[in-house]
Amino acid sequence: MKKFGIAVLLLSQLTASVWALETIEDKTTLSHLPQGLTFSAGKLSLVADYAHHVTGTPIPVYLINDSSRTLTLSTQDGDPSLKLERQDAFGIWQRAQIHYYSFCGNSYFQRALGAGHFFEFQGYQPGRGQEQKIRFAFYDQQDIDMASNEGMGLANENDVRAASVDDMTLQKSDVEFLRRVALWEDMPEEAQIVEEFRIPELKLRKNAFVSERQAKALRILHDNRKGDRAQETVREAFEKFPELKEYCSWTQRGY
Repeated sequence: MKKFGIAVLLLSQLTASVWALETIEDKTTLSHLPQGLTFSAGKLSLVADYAHHVTGTPIPVYLINDSSRTLTLSTQDGDPSLKLERQDAFGIWQRAQIHYYSFCGNSYFQRALGAGHFFEFQGYQPGRGQEQKIRFAFYDQQDIDMASNEGMGLANENDVRAASVDDMTLQKSDVEFLRRVALWEDMPEEAQIVEEFRIPELKLRKNAFVSERQAKALRILHDNRKGDRAQETVREAFEKFPELKEYCSWTQRGY
């Protein structure tokens, strides 16, 4: 009888737990999107909610899946590489948010966005900047190549300069651009790039942003073995900037 009573108690607790799970409301279904937010029916949409944004705070950006398929999103430490862009005087969109890749493979994982659901992201806004036309766009995504609606927001010129030589840019650059960065030719002055763009975990010395970027370009040239010109650039950079060897542990391999 005692065993029967325990079994009944356990069953009742299990039933209660299942009931509780069933009654948890899924707040990522499309019915929970903010009132007045418009998106394309039957498609995938990226919508920035400028209307409900308070200056100085992140802008809510919604990836809305009103299609019939499940979407796979690549992330780095939870970051889907959704980046702020600003439009320059010539109408060209420029990335205005810096990105550094993680050294740890555990930082990279995927998230699934089911049909009829949405993700909400916090669109980057700098602590200070100029109000101008902006938008948000995905980078480094296999299944998504899209940008949000346009609106007014802040962008910082220093962010644009820093992004022009960050990891995301260098990884996609050709030998000639990597050479310019390695030798720091026709590049922005370090004073134009503010302190917060340094990578804390690298424990860089003050005023070391340029050296770290040069070292990154050299490492890409070295690792990818981009021909004789690439190797000539590595040797030339070390001759011109001998202090770069402090940032390049791989220099023991013959440079």
